[in-house]
Amino acid sequence: MKRISCLVFPLVLSCAVACSDTTSSQGKGGDAATESSGLAIKTVIDCQIESVCDLITENDQDFVDDGIYLAMSKSPCYQRHPSTKGESLGGDTLLAEQVPSCEAVSQELDIYEDGHAEMVMTKQMGPEGNPAVALCESPVDMSLYVSKITVKDGMQRCYNADGCLLYEEAAQQVDYTTFLSALKEIMSQVESEAGAETKSGVRRDANWLREKMESYSVSTKSSGSDGMTYTVTELPNGNVLLEQSTNVGTKAGMELQTSKIEFSPDITRVEKSESWVNSVLKVSKEYSYDIKDSKLKSNYAPIVGMSEYNPQTVTTKKVVYLHDGTPMIKSVTESYKRNQSYYYFNK
Repeated sequence: MKRISCLVFPLVLSCAVACSDTTSSQGKGGDAATESSGLAIKTVIDCQIESVCDLITENDQDFVDDGIYLAMSKSPCYQRHPSTKGESLGGDTLLAEQVPSCEAVSQELDIYEDGHAEMVMTKQMGPEGNPAVALCESPVDMSLYVSKITVKDGMQRCYNADGCLLYEEAAQQVDYTTFLSALKEIMSQVESEAGAETKSGVRRDANWLREKMESYSVSTKSSGSDGMTYTVTELPNGNVLLEQSTNVGTKAGMELQTSKIEFSPDITRVEKSESWVNSVLKVSKEYSYDIKDSKLKSNYAPIVGMSEYNPQTVTTKKVVYLHDGTPMIKSVTESYKRNQSYYYFNK
């Protein structure tokens, strides 16, 4: 759904301008240092990731299509539990995938004006947070577990928790030049529009979003990119739902791909998002925020005083298959202690 996602980014960035925090100075603190280094974007993440799989229940029916129903009918797990209420096998017995696993992840990603990037990522996964690891019949050799990954000077290096190099190889080179050019153009346009809206006292709500979508729809039709439909709905809880759909040709025929994004009433935060194919839910995400935590705030140095609050937690759900073909619902929750990006490039 490239055409759908292409609209979402500038829209969310535009929302971020609307909730600018003029008291923030974090984004400007590194300007002098970054001018000489050519650093364009710096992203810093510190989070805990908890993953768990469970049997598909009657509450997960939106994820189920005919193929998944067939796989469920063949799986011993669901044959023992035809109601799919998710009871454990054999009373207290659980599948290994039903035991939650936790991993602490820290990452710093630097993208430079010349298009190259450098990255350092550390991961911590110990038996205390992963019962399945601690209960293995054969002890897990944690010295072989990759705890740190670095990408620098064209090489990717992997280390264990003791800092010993496990292996290194040439890193896949990614050129971010096109991405940076597009991002600069978007941010320049968003800044200009937001400034005009602030002066004229425009209120961001469902009607504002409808006008934005109508403008986008007209521009795509004039460029010959017709085909996307959309609806904007104000929900009973005050949030605003944006649905975008487009027909996409695949080997199996035409698919109706739909993106559903639920915004806060002032269109400054994404509360929930879903990706659908025809009438089947493929991926759902739910977000929570703590706007008082400065470590969850990104800063855009090119736009003076602008900041954007990032999620404190993100919970993703989708269907996965075990090695024997058993379908399960996988839930991954990312809990952030820090989630920030700094944008230093010149417009």
